[in-house]
Amino acid sequence: MRVNYKGDRISVSEAAEMLSMDEQKVRVLMQRGKLPIGIADRSEEDKSYTYYIYRGRVTAFLKGLDLMGTKEQTT
Repeated sequence: MRVNYKGDRISVSEAAEMLSMDEQKVRVLMQRGKLPIGIADRSEEDKSYTYYIYRGRVTAFLKGLDLMGTKEQTT
C-alpha cells in the first residue's frame, strides 16, 4: 500500500478526531517529531506553526504502517 503524501490535506481538528486525541496533543506531538502524520512548520518571524497533515499518513499510522506505507512499524 502506497501512502499519498501530496494530496488530501486535512486539518488538525480532523486528524485529532481520526486519532481519538485532543487537538493540542496532536500539535505538540507533531512539533516534537513524535507523530509522523505530516509536518509542523515553524515560522521564523513569529514562531507560529503551520501544520501540513495528510489523510494517507494518518490512515497508515492507524494501521501500523511505516512512513512509506510498506510494512508494519516495530515500535
